[in-house]
Amino acid sequence: MTAVLRACLTHQGRRFELYEPSPADVDLHAATLAGWYNEPANVAMMEGSGVMDEADVAAFWQELRAAGGRGFFARVDGALVGDLDLRSVRGRTAELAIMIGERQRQGRGVGRVLAATLLVVAFRELGLEKVYAPSRRDNARMRAMAASLGFVDDESDEARALLDSDACTTQSVTASSFRALHADAWSAVRVDSASAPPLTGSSPRAT
Repeated sequence: MTAVLRACLTHQGRRFELYEPSPADVDLHAATLAGWYNEPANVAMMEGSGVMDEADVAAFWQELRAAGGRGFFARVDGALVGDLDLRSVRGRTAELAIMIGERQRQGRGVGRVLAATLLVVAFRELGLEKVYAPSRRDNARMRAMAASLGFVDDESDEARALLDSDACTTQSVTASSFRALHADAWSAVRVDSASAPPLTGSSPRAT
């Protein structure tokens, strides 16, 4: 089984790629993903519910797909560096989740480029109108990255419904705002979407 959707962006001479993994891809990389999900520094920035093993990783990805979400593995110059997904899909809105698992790549702009790539996919290819980005209030890195992409604080009922706890807050960005701020990325991202269905339903919260 091949990836349903693949998006690529060349930025400053480096190739950034998102692709939807098959169940076999998830199984192949489950140990690596579990290690990243359980890394204390990563856990501290997420609202998780416990340690994940390889079976938990496979179950999460299966549930994400079944609920209508879209999950992507992220690669930079061919190396797997993390994952991103669009979850909690309702109408033309969704929630963005991102994890750059490799510590040496965190805080170096990798997540920002990959998130921008996914937002192009979400808005240009999948027809979403707004994307939310919940995060812990003390996750300054995530909040700064979101702000650089055009996200603004959102206290609406819809945004607050995505919060896992009072320790979290939500930012959101609309398709029109993102496109105006990031016209270069909008035109530069290349997507193989021949078999990509539209987003429907809602997806589970991360464990």
